Formats: sequence, C-alpha cells, structure tokens
Amino acid sequence: MAPSDRDELAALRKEWVECGRAVLQADADGGDHSILHHWVVRLIDGDIADDDRDGILSLVYHSLNFDIPFAATRGVREELRHVVRMKIRDPAWRFPPEPLEV
Repeated sequence: MAPSDRDELAALRKEWVECGRAVLQADADGGDHSILHHWVVRLIDGDIADDDRDGILSLVYHSLNFDIPFAATRGVREELRHVVRMKIRDPAWRFPPEPLEV
C-alpha cells in the first residue's frame, strides 16, 4: 500500500521524519544514513520524480510499521535501504522485474 493522497503523504512524511532514523540505524553501513533519510523525504514530498515511487513509498510505509515486531520488518528495511542506495547511485535504476510464473 503506497499512500496516494495529500493527507496520507503528509502523515507518512511526519512519521518518516520522526522515526525514519530507527529504520536506518539497524544497518552496519551507516555512513550514508543522513543522505538516505533526506532522499526519502524528497521522494515523499514529490521533489524526486521516479517511476518506482509507489513501490518505494510502500517500502517506507511498511518499514515504519512498529505494530509488529521490529525483527519481522527486517527484510523490508533492508530492501528499502538497498533500493534507495541504488536510486541515489543511478536514478534510472529500476526494481528487478518479478519472475514470471510458469
């Protein structure tokens, strides 16, 4: 679920600003956390145009779900950090396509 209306995006931005650093801190490669944090804020604000925006916003939303055990969202947080790092390195980078079911 990616937030789509202004109120949802404003709520997501507020939650990311307040709690996003907790999402990032579990990462050993912490030298770029400030850059990752600000990139996500700019994406939420619409300052970054990206075809993968909805998918990234969904990762942000789910990574901030503290209603379930923090360990349960580890994979989501890892994927979010990976995707944002790839987008910063190469804005044209895209999520790998989903495998076709046979």
